[in-house]
Amino acid sequence: MCITTSQLGSFTIHRLNLSEIGANCYIVQRGLDAVLIDPTTNSQKISSFLKSLNLNVMLMIATHGHFDHISAAQPLIELGFADTLYIHPDDIFELKKARTYMMMVLKQRMQTPHFTEIKSEQVSALEKIGLKVKHVGGHSKGSIVIYSDNLDFIVSGDMILHHSLNISAFNKTENKNEYINFYSWLSKEFKSSSIIFTGHGDSSTVRNELDRNPKYATIQ
Repeated sequence: MCITTSQLGSFTIHRLNLSEIGANCYIVQRGLDAVLIDPTTNSQKISSFLKSLNLNVMLMIATHGHFDHISAAQPLIELGFADTLYIHPDDIFELKKARTYMMMVLKQRMQTPHFTEIKSEQVSALEKIGLKVKHVGGHSKGSIVIYSDNLDFIVSGDMILHHSLNISAFNKTENKNEYINFYSWLSKEFKSSSIIFTGHGDSSTVRNELDRNPKYATIQ
């Protein structure tokens, strides 16, 4: 298990890289409250880490419904760390397919998690600790990003994969126009030094990804 921790103002962001295909799980901590984002895989290691810090998981949220970002969700619910996995309603279809894709790609079983649509109540709970959520689409119809209200950092899900992975192609289900809108918003609203916690790969900065990400280069 690879764990890296970043301190950004009052937030502590833990990246747990547990997935066989490199998807990142994030724990965004403020005090003893935490938001668990993208419970990728290996629920036991995630739960052990949460216990070691004595964290209260306010919400467990998926940036999108693909199997490599949610496969540990149901075991974590059964272990009592969350009541449900919150997800944008436009990605419920993806979540329901995740079990099939997990078996196809990794030849492993997973439980379809208990899920709930993100609504204003969850948005308000995030805002109380200084986080915001934005529906961006692009990678999947219901893809969201989560970011600090002072724009110091953003958890991007698979809207941004670290430039070193050298992925430039758009798959057939991705919406290029929504990517264009997302990158335009990112470049206008965020500082060049703002940290991006990517869906796959190490953390980066807005400037590094705008300058070096090959996927972004294809839509210039």
